[in-house]
Amino acid sequence: MINQNFIYLSLFFAVIGYGGYIVDTWKGKTKPNRVSWSLWALAALVTLASQRQLHGGIQLLYTVMQVILPLSIFIVSFRDKKSYWRLTKFDYLCGVVSLTGIGLLLFAHHPLAALWLGIFTDFFASIPTLTKCYTDPATESWKTYLFAIMSSLLAVLTVKNWEFVNYSFAFYVTLINVAFTLLIIVPRKQLKKV
Repeated sequence: MINQNFIYLSLFFAVIGYGGYIVDTWKGKTKPNRVSWSLWALAALVTLASQRQLHGGIQLLYTVMQVILPLSIFIVSFRDKKSYWRLTKFDYLCGVVSLTGIGLLLFAHHPLAALWLGIFTDFFASIPTLTKCYTDPATESWKTYLFAIMSSLLAVLTVKNWEFVNYSFAFYVTLINVAFTLLIIVPRKQLKKV
């Protein structure tokens, strides 16, 4: 794969992408789903703890950014009452499932199981934003997710020791961000044909 120092370029792409989302949220252009953004930060924090226990490599820096940047977006969403997405019962249900996964993580004494639970938790936190990307793509920023794809893909490509702990989270984040991007940029009429 590529030199591990490319992880810093990965972090740069993450900061550019999420930074743009923060600015757009501040201006009221994007409307983050607070359930997703808060739980993404929390799930990444738990995943980071699992990766540390499993002696993950330099890719841990990528996971650190997946804690800091979503948490920043969650915090900025409180700036303006119009700068966040209206939450539904479905959002809360996904949040409860995600929090249940996080609760199970507290009792998981096996770091690999905890890593899987962290990804599971992140996925259920993503469902409300996946739905929002489909139903109201104008409230999202495809550029943020495109930068997230580049960032996470670079993180995966820096892996030298192909153990699950080193590539799993970044690979999952690549896939989920591809889904976000496609749901935003592909017209819904075309998606219904698929």
